[in-house]
Amino acid sequence: MKSMLTKYKSSRMENGLTIISAESDNSDVAALGIWIKSGYRHESSENLGFSHLLEHMLLEGTKRWPSRIELAGQVERLGGYKNGHTDNHRMWFPIIIGRDQTEAMIDLMSDTILNPLMDPEVLEKEKQATLEEYAGNSNDAFAFSGIKLKNKVFFQHPASYHTWNDPKNVLRATVESLDAYRQKFLVPNRSALVVASSYSHSQIVDWAHKYFATWMENQDSIIMDKVPFSPIVKDLKYYEYRKSDQTQIIYGFANAGLSELSQKEILSLELIAIYLGAGSISALIQKLRVKLGLIYGAWAGFPYQLDAGDLEIKTKTIHPVEVLRGVEEVFENIPTAIDEKLLGDLKIQIKNTLLRNIETSNGKFNFLGDKFIDYDRLITPEEVIESMNALTVDDIRNANRKYLTPDRRFIGIFGPKDVF
Repeated sequence: MKSMLTKYKSSRMENGLTIISAESDNSDVAALGIWIKSGYRHESSENLGFSHLLEHMLLEGTKRWPSRIELAGQVERLGGYKNGHTDNHRMWFPIIIGRDQTEAMIDLMSDTILNPLMDPEVLEKEKQATLEEYAGNSNDAFAFSGIKLKNKVFFQHPASYHTWNDPKNVLRATVESLDAYRQKFLVPNRSALVVASSYSHSQIVDWAHKYFATWMENQDSIIMDKVPFSPIVKDLKYYEYRKSDQTQIIYGFANAGLSELSQKEILSLELIAIYLGAGSISALIQKLRVKLGLIYGAWAGFPYQLDAGDLEIKTKTIHPVEVLRGVEEVFENIPTAIDEKLLGDLKIQIKNTLLRNIETSNGKFNFLGDKFIDYDRLITPEEVIESMNALTVDDIRNANRKYLTPDRRFIGIFGPKDVF
């Protein structure tokens, strides 16, 4: 297995910062950055959208490089890439650069997190830029469908929080309120420095201590990462009008995330999602496009957090009644369709897809960061593949029988006609 050539290691600094490294001898490119357990779910109605706005402000300059151009120029003038991202439960800042610049970029990342400029004039401009970003996304009505449905499924639970629910709330932000949010959530014990490069773990640790030792956690902050959620949504059906020839269908099953599911059950549901919607050979494409000609494409996924999640599929069609019937048939056939042979084929597909995804430094960086956010520790590709290979047909059928049940099911229809 080629990924065995990569050495994966982790350690933790005294201030709580996790350090995760992937050492590949033949890599000329480094991918590095900070992953933080902070996102929309940690906001209230008063500061909704602040995490996304803060992510923007952290890219607007530091005390050493006091403008967006000066800060970005430290990376982009060297042919590198730098950005920031925020979603419901995480924030992360990737840098991709030539290996010789690894230490300099760790230094820059430290300055970005610890010493942001937070200029009031820049903040006012960035509020408007953020609203422009939201306005651009709002042009696609279907982009809001999943958010609307999650508000119904995860009713008033943090898993349903999203900036788009009240985009103009960012106008309330001040430098003081954003910095208070930063000091509460952007702390080392909720973060990981992830580096995929040709450097050893000991070298990465030395650099982490050099540049992040002064980063201290907020001892006074109490953060709820686990909020009780009942996945019994009682076959929820939701319709919303869309002026469109096509109807979007979202069909899924709720669960209580890592607090409810075992590792074996998580992998079983992930495998079912791959069976349903991964590529031209997926069950949904074979049924709804190849056999019936009713759709162009379909997607299936299994997003989950510590306390809530779901397995869901999405598709668009001008034949919603027939497609909905076909989707139900595909789900009903899961216990008999996934036999020993198909399970073996799916394991090979998942293994090789994972190996392809982590072929680059950036792929390793994203894999390791995602797993840290979910499990608060190093998870290696070999660990995932070994656990996946141990799954049996009975494991798949048990997970299907336990979690893909009518009382957990939800269906969202977004289009010109209510088909319920």
